[in-house]
Amino acid sequence: MRCLIWILFFFVPAILWSQHSQLAGEITKIIQYDADLSYDLTPGFVVAISDGDSTYVLPFGKVAGHKDMALDASAIFETGSVTKSLTSLLVFALDQAGTLRLSNKVNTYLPIEYQNPRLKNLTVLDLLNHEAPFPKRPHWFGEHEEDPQNPYKFYSKNELLKYYSSFVPPKNQTDFSYSHINYALLEVIVENTTATPFGDALETYVFQPLGMTNSFIDFKEKKEDVITPGVDRSMSMAEPWSFNSFAGSEGLKSNATDLILFMRAMMGQSASSLDILANNILSLEKPSYNEKLYYTSGWHGIKINKRTKAVINNGNTNGHSAFIGMVPENKTAVVVLSNSAFGTKDLGLLILRMINYNWKRRPQ
Repeated sequence: MRCLIWILFFFVPAILWSQHSQLAGEITKIIQYDADLSYDLTPGFVVAISDGDSTYVLPFGKVAGHKDMALDASAIFETGSVTKSLTSLLVFALDQAGTLRLSNKVNTYLPIEYQNPRLKNLTVLDLLNHEAPFPKRPHWFGEHEEDPQNPYKFYSKNELLKYYSSFVPPKNQTDFSYSHINYALLEVIVENTTATPFGDALETYVFQPLGMTNSFIDFKEKKEDVITPGVDRSMSMAEPWSFNSFAGSEGLKSNATDLILFMRAMMGQSASSLDILANNILSLEKPSYNEKLYYTSGWHGIKINKRTKAVINNGNTNGHSAFIGMVPENKTAVVVLSNSAFGTKDLGLLILRMINYNWKRRPQ
């Protein structure tokens, strides 16, 4: 028996190391031959993969601004619009708890002075699915900002609500209109219904149940240097974004290990109460840009072929980029976080294709 224990002690880690090495080798091939990726523009990135019951986290490249320092697998990045996917899960969790209702009108969750009668039929679910009439950002957003590299730093929630209350919907409104405003408003609704800051609500309803210990919205006692350095499009060191509003759209800071835990929940594999919400979120398919693309409450969907759908999200800030993607029926997911505004292009989707056998994999 003792002999068997010693064999397992050495043999099992060797198997795991071999699998990591094999994956790293396959990803390196994708970088060399398929992905439009340059280490000159993107110094480093971290890849996390979930495949059935197995997870892997693999760092590549260097810390931005430190050519001799390897990027650590536990590095924390800004995630930009990937935040929307977690905001969606939070809102569905609050609906499950009875704190708010997806079918309720947005106006009912706002102070009376900011309610807009022209938007009297707009619902919480409309915001989640980008079926509101707003542009991508307020039309005059950024025109008078004090810090162009940190665009949300001085844009307050009062300004956002004034914009909402005075908004006149366009006459030729499309059914799908991707807008950061939708998720900025969801942030306000979450705070008004829970009577807590948005970051605290995420901590209570999403991070803690999933064991996401390296994810946050507000720095609070954390210092900005907990985030790995990043470079902007001029290859200068980038300042982390800060938020007076729009944190529900762009504000998440996290690492690959935490985000793969989130992805497993979205595939029903977290053994938490959030698992049952994943199917509700991913089943609300709404047409978006063309017949092969759709949107579903914080996620972009791609109809790969008749049998396979991939669900993804991307995000960018001034110095970081992020990708999350999964094929839920195959229980496969990929996270890619990079320390550059240039990002990793289509690397995340290429890795997702690889672990799904060039999109020919079948559910087990």
